[in-house]
Amino acid sequence: GINAEYGGRRRRSVPLLARILIDAGNQSSSCTYLPARGLPFALWNPDMILAWLEVYVGAPAWLVTTCRSRIKSGAAMSALSDNEIQREMGITSYLHRLKIRLAIQEMVNQTSPSAPMGL
Repeated sequence: GINAEYGGRRRRSVPLLARILIDAGNQSSSCTYLPARGLPFALWNPDMILAWLEVYVGAPAWLVTTCRSRIKSGAAMSALSDNEIQREMGITSYLHRLKIRLAIQEMVNQTSPSAPMGL
């Protein structure tokens, strides 16, 4: 995709992720969809997590494939410890695990109902 400057880091554009989030928000469910902030990360389904990993985080295909069978929700993803990320996702590099943990925390913060409206 097209690279865009975001928070000092280069990220690919997110039309797929945005479409998935919008589609999820338009479906009737028990959760409240906040259009300006998005759906809370803990309520994301596996498809949303995989799209986020691939597009927003820039995860390699092998990681997305590994997560496809192991990650069931945003709540499960956000609860992973460093050891669980290493064991469950097969990420042996400390720096790669740190990148995943920081990306998860960033998304949790940005999609929190208490997040500022501008995010």
